[in-house]
Amino acid sequence: VALGRRLLDKALQAFDSTLEQLPEDRLQDYLANNDYGALDDLLEDIARGNRLPPITAQQILGEFVEPSESAERKLQPVAIRGTEGFMVTYARCCHPIPGDPIEGYLSSEKGVVVHRERCKNLMEMRENRERLVALRWDDQVQGEYLTELRIEVENRRGMIAVLATRINSMGVNIEKISTEDKDYQFTFVDLAMQVTNRVHLANIMKRLRTVNSVRRVSRLSAGTARETRSKPLTNRAIISTPNAPEAIGPYSQAVKVGNTVWLSGQIPLVPGTMELVTGDIQAQARQVFSNLAAVAEAAGGSLASAVKINISLTDMADFAAVNEVMAEFLQPPFPARACVQVAGLPKGVAIEVEAILVV
Repeated sequence: VALGRRLLDKALQAFDSTLEQLPEDRLQDYLANNDYGALDDLLEDIARGNRLPPITAQQILGEFVEPSESAERKLQPVAIRGTEGFMVTYARCCHPIPGDPIEGYLSSEKGVVVHRERCKNLMEMRENRERLVALRWDDQVQGEYLTELRIEVENRRGMIAVLATRINSMGVNIEKISTEDKDYQFTFVDLAMQVTNRVHLANIMKRLRTVNSVRRVSRLSAGTARETRSKPLTNRAIISTPNAPEAIGPYSQAVKVGNTVWLSGQIPLVPGTMELVTGDIQAQARQVFSNLAAVAEAAGGSLASAVKINISLTDMADFAAVNEVMAEFLQPPFPARACVQVAGLPKGVAIEVEAILVV
């Protein structure tokens, strides 16, 4: 109780007041309104950390000081410096940073939880108005604060490395990276990083927008990424056909979501026997494209529906021969394509091809 009294008195001094100067009847009203049987109960709660002295002082003064005498003081928000001696946490749902309009929620477990003013979760807490706390950032705020960005980029190999290099060149450490396919052409890259304020964040976003293949950069609002990730793929369909080699591992021949179909890589296996085709690279390539065509048909399309073909070769000297076979199965307008040389492929084959269709 003695410690709680000292802490509260110190907080009241910032308002040119003390416990002894508080009118007894108004103080009792405050205690009754907050379910305290006596002042000692409140002081003990403060000492235990269940009540924050600066917030309690502001609330008590707001209960009894006449507006004509203290309107400006009542409306003065608590300044957040980033180095508080009392318990302050920053909401993970919206990641407030200096420069953001902010508001606090008084939690018995976390102290003052700082939210962005327009945070969706804070809106839902407004029913308990007695727990809301007016806040502002101090002019001398210190420290680094976690924030999250969502970057929409083209589906290209190495894009995450490009983005990470660009951010690290600004002296910013990335704490977490996650990706989520938007469609066959674009991917969302979500980045969590530490920044000092909104100006710092704006400079990072400006630099990222200059990267080739970056379509959009935005700051994640409360729940944006989490809600997106939590939506089940209710329209996902697994494609399977006996006219193509069965899957030889924990994967499907193809997966269809909406009107987009992702075809797994095919190697020159003969359906039914599951034996490798014999012959040169062109014989192998024909079997591969025949397998892809069978899966595409089972998905309700054909290789004419392909928008992207990815070819892996163990020897790039086979490229011209594979090109000729591809021309047998595809007609203009041709899909986009990538061809890379790899160190090895399943079953020691020389070629593997995967595709993306829009049917």
